[in-house]
Amino acid sequence: MFADAALRSAADVSPGVRPPESSAPFRVYYLAHAGGTGAEFSRSVFSEKNIELVGVRYPGRGGRRREPDPGTLDGLVSALLTEVAPSGAFGLFGHSMGALLAYEMTRKLITLGRDVPRHLWLSACPAPHLPRREAPLAHLGDAELLRAVAGRHGAVPQEVLNQPTLAALIVPPLRADYRRVEEYGFRPGPAVPGPVHVLYGNDDIVSMDRLRPWGDLTEIPPTMHGFPGGHFYLDEHRPAVLRLIENTVRQQL
Repeated sequence: MFADAALRSAADVSPGVRPPESSAPFRVYYLAHAGGTGAEFSRSVFSEKNIELVGVRYPGRGGRRREPDPGTLDGLVSALLTEVAPSGAFGLFGHSMGALLAYEMTRKLITLGRDVPRHLWLSACPAPHLPRREAPLAHLGDAELLRAVAGRHGAVPQEVLNQPTLAALIVPPLRADYRRVEEYGFRPGPAVPGPVHVLYGNDDIVSMDRLRPWGDLTEIPPTMHGFPGGHFYLDEHRPAVLRLIENTVRQQL
């Protein structure tokens, strides 16, 4: 998973978001996990031509690796909203750290009085107002960090652990993302409007008692969608996730 992302990101020259390829009336912006590029999931396409999937690229990695990292999660939220400027009929799909970004981007849009997502898909991420259970990892050395992430989420292939050159591509953005999540502090604010969908892997360390409390932060109870697998269930069940998105969006088209 991480090895594939790193190899592709080395040749990735797209800024911000992948340029739209269609005039689809509904756009879904995909926000990647810690260490992700936004390209992994966005290479998929919907069978429904009225929906377009757009992968958001974070500064400081891939084709944007020479750009400064915004640092905090709030800084990244502001930077992405300036670049992406979503409006009209759109939704945000965030996986893991990306779900936290999607949530905070939505709250920022509410505060700014701008269009908000018609749908919000939050994947493999505990509700942010809960105390963190996981030990911090951002301070670890490079090899220790990769081993710890592999042990926690099973996302780092052995070849990455064995290849310093490949690991060197992955560690800086991975560390930056873990740091921004670990330093994140929840602030009470407006409840998220509209349909919210919480997705998760049945075998993930992010348990249901950490997922159900998303309902404390939404105007209406979120729908819950479980899939076989762990934290990166998306890798194996991408077609099913795409169908879920299509089915929920189709009701509004």
